[in-house]
Amino acid sequence: MSEMSKRIYEAISDSGLSYGDLNKITGISKSALQRYAIGETEKIPLDRIELIAKATNVSAEYLLGWDNKKPATNEGDGLSVDKAYVIDIIRNLDDRQAKLARNYLELLIGTDTS
Repeated sequence: MSEMSKRIYEAISDSGLSYGDLNKITGISKSALQRYAIGETEKIPLDRIELIAKATNVSAEYLLGWDNKKPATNEGDGLSVDKAYVIDIIRNLDDRQAKLARNYLELLIGTDTS
């Protein structure tokens, strides 16, 4: 397994995102993401590296092995601890709970998207 594959695997694992979640965020198929993470595919298009990096809150340079700093280097790319916590909670809601949470969040921020 290459260093890049190890870093991709680690970034995905640390993010708490499933391959399905990453597929929805990046548009990259789950099978391709798995192949990248286990090292089955070595030549990964740069635009896909950038999508994976942004979704997992690391820099593309880190995934490519050009930088040893793990956190994303572009300001605004990452989520605060509180936002990440809220997202983790939302992922575990059933549909009824998600609808209630959506209604509450709309009230909280003063918008109605229904």
